[in-house]
Amino acid sequence: MDLETDLVFLRVTPGSGARVTSLIDKRTGRDWIVQGDGEGDASDDASFLDAASGWDECFPTVGTSCSEEWGGDLRDHGLLWARPWTVTRNANGLVAQFSTSKFTFRRAFRLLGNTLFVRYSLQSHHPAPLPWLWSQHCLLTPRIGETFTATGLSEWRDRDAQTVVPGPAGPHGAPQVEKLFAKVLDTTPNRAEVALTGPEGTLRFCWRGRDLPYAGLWYCYGAWPADNPLYQVAIEPTTHPFSKLDEALAQGRANWLAPGQTAHWSLCLRLD
Repeated sequence: MDLETDLVFLRVTPGSGARVTSLIDKRTGRDWIVQGDGEGDASDDASFLDAASGWDECFPTVGTSCSEEWGGDLRDHGLLWARPWTVTRNANGLVAQFSTSKFTFRRAFRLLGNTLFVRYSLQSHHPAPLPWLWSQHCLLTPRIGETFTATGLSEWRDRDAQTVVPGPAGPHGAPQVEKLFAKVLDTTPNRAEVALTGPEGTLRFCWRGRDLPYAGLWYCYGAWPADNPLYQVAIEPTTHPFSKLDEALAQGRANWLAPGQTAHWSLCLRLD
């Protein structure tokens, strides 16, 4: 299902996690999204590596995890990707929804000019509290030499809590793969922006810290996996600086969705 303006074209595949398979700037013809077949394994033991393309939503975990409240093991990149969603069109744009007996996850797209507005809601149908984290997982194909910029964020830190300054998109020297996190600064206006910029323009991710207190940044320049190395990046507004729900639970930092509760958050992408 498609959505477009004179400046931007967006394509969503309802049957495979409402995955966004194209985000095209019509002025340059560039599709910022990592291309793939749009399919994926809907089984409980699926590995996201087998379908590492497009824009998916990671919930209630990113990496494989375990949670008693969710009934045990949680698969790689969570419950939503590769599974059938319902996508409908309304006067404002597209609304995608995934429902189970425990929850309903909803994502609404509105496209105005060069800006894509995205609104999320998460509603519990479960009689007991559910722990969760969420991360946008929008895989981008960078051009060599393109640069990352960020405003409203603390320093980027790696898994060892060491400060890292992301350089231009590689490869530069040895292959690289890294996942970084930064916190949205608790200052007025408490807004964050992370962008990827090159000669063909800029893609900006913008959001409010009160909704999403952290940013993730993943880049892989031919360093992983060994048998078929990837070259892609992901700018990831997120609720937590963790990739696994059980890590957040161990530190007492997971979100909890109460019975009947609905959580809301939003962000936008702008193609300049």
